[in-house]
Amino acid sequence: MAPQQKGGEGAPGQGASDDFDFGEGEPIPEVFTKAGAQAKPAGRSKTFGALIMLLTVIIVVGGLGAGAYFLRTNVVEMWPDASALYEAVGIEAEALGAGLKFRNVTSERVIENNVEMLVVRGVVANISDKTRDLPMIKLSLYDGANLVVGEKVTPPPERTLAANESTGFKVSIESPAAAARRFEVTFSPRPGQD
Repeated sequence: MAPQQKGGEGAPGQGASDDFDFGEGEPIPEVFTKAGAQAKPAGRSKTFGALIMLLTVIIVVGGLGAGAYFLRTNVVEMWPDASALYEAVGIEAEALGAGLKFRNVTSERVIENNVEMLVVRGVVANISDKTRDLPMIKLSLYDGANLVVGEKVTPPPERTLAANESTGFKVSIESPAAAARRFEVTFSPRPGQD
């Protein structure tokens, strides 16, 4: 009787099996075994991860701090109580136009050189006890749905205003939108100040 072949190459309909005895042969090189793999020092990878985390925290906190400093005027405009926080750390931060007030604002429509104009006049008063820089003056026109339909920003008549002093201003808009129903006069940052 011939020896039986165990499910090897010759058996029809069956795949190769690992029942063959290959003998001793050469050992598998260490680079392909787990025991031969070089383990990373545990302390080094943890230190690197902690360093990355620390740098991320520093960048985020630094970015927030820089934003809070350079955008302090905007922060104080949105949240007026923040000015006390800035003052507590020695940073001057007042809302745009702090200590200044618009008074006696009037408007009229006139025709100049066959062009309709909206002319808004008024007074800017320094109601504080120190000299104030005057920001730009912005005239905004709004329609019935409270959407801006026209704007004009103009420089103030003076660069600064002494304590308890006032100065007149005038802003004109050529051919104001027919949809305009009301206007507002506000302060706007000078170029490079925003």
